[in-house]
Amino acid sequence: MALIFTAGGKTETLDHYSIKSSSQRARTNVTSGIAASSRGATLHTYGQRDEPQKIRVDGVVKAASGTALDAAFDGLVEVLNSGPILLEDTVRNKFGIVHKLGLSRQFVPPSLYRITLDFALIEGTWSDNPDDSPLTYQTTATVGSTKLVRYAHVTLGGTAPAFPYFKIELTSSGGGTNWAQPWIEWRGRNLLKNSSFEEGASTPTHWSFASTPVLQPHYGRSGARCVRVSRSGATYNMVTYGSGSGSGGLEIDASTQYAMSFYARKLGLAYANANYRLELEYYDASGASISNDVLANTVTSHLWARITSAFTTPATCAYLVPRIGCNADGESLDIDDVQVEKGATASSFVDTSIAENRHVAVRRLVEGAWDDLITSATETEWVIDARNRRFRSRASGNLSDDGDVVEGKLFDLYPGLNHVYVNAPSTGTLTVTVDHPSEYY
Repeated sequence: MALIFTAGGKTETLDHYSIKSSSQRARTNVTSGIAASSRGATLHTYGQRDEPQKIRVDGVVKAASGTALDAAFDGLVEVLNSGPILLEDTVRNKFGIVHKLGLSRQFVPPSLYRITLDFALIEGTWSDNPDDSPLTYQTTATVGSTKLVRYAHVTLGGTAPAFPYFKIELTSSGGGTNWAQPWIEWRGRNLLKNSSFEEGASTPTHWSFASTPVLQPHYGRSGARCVRVSRSGATYNMVTYGSGSGSGGLEIDASTQYAMSFYARKLGLAYANANYRLELEYYDASGASISNDVLANTVTSHLWARITSAFTTPATCAYLVPRIGCNADGESLDIDDVQVEKGATASSFVDTSIAENRHVAVRRLVEGAWDDLITSATETEWVIDARNRRFRSRASGNLSDDGDVVEGKLFDLYPGLNHVYVNAPSTGTLTVTVDHPSEYY
């Protein structure tokens, strides 16, 4: 078992080492670099960026003599200075393509060097050995005008982002497809925008207030702000996602299990316990209410505690409106860091109020006017190649550049679950295919 370095046709190993990789958080606007698009520079400055992940190796080079020690060290340095390096950790069965950022050594008598190596992971992920898995994963989804499916759910392995390739095909059979307002949006792991209430003035952007909850400017858990909810008699002062009803809620898949989570605390150590109230109201594609769930339980601490609840959407559900408040008269609670994600279990909170986690959209739009895709006009396919920053559409069987009718930002996929929203067609069906590398490009 060893750490193996390969470059320039040569290989060196370390038998005694420790290795640590940094977490990767990456975002900045990439639209201005898209070929054939003159509008990218006018868009929001937040978005995604490709920032290398860093890996640090602490190890030992030792030999029987000083001369042999220097020869062993020189051999390692020669490989490290030969350009891109294939780094393989046979203990953890991990690999990556790296560039050397730095090397330091400390001599320990009689014949040992302690070394520290810093690398930038410039291609791929610190992930499983490529010999054990395919190089490309593919995720598919069928999005129809019924709006019962809204997302392609892409799970990316490893520890670094990867750029995807999207192909969205319009079904020609059964009367064809009219994709009015073609757009897709990366929503990461948290489906809720502004999930820690940091954006907006008196009311958080993308949220609404039922009655009079209070936006607290200085008491937030992850950021500066939280929302204080309460109940006074029959009045529930609640915070609500979206406009509060129907199609103003969160687009959601039907017959699908989700986990909702948020943090709550009572107002202080001396305050009595309080009961939260979580309302989940489900709406169909027309915006009509289907049913609702009401959940309540006791918050006993003045410290932030996470509340989680799993639920399954009804068979005709297209929108979800979640509301959070207090259940009993006279009670108050602080609420922060809200998350909705596919699956039965809540994962670590993702703050979509900060730039690197904000949702990122690509639209087939020209100066405010949608450029629809319609099979009756022989348009059958829209292709988004995020890695090469290209958009293409197929009409009359021919694939041509589409960059001059696209606005928005390209995006990469993050490790773990990625919700990719696809706006539903007004008629017909879209077949969505997402290709992405499982290991490295």
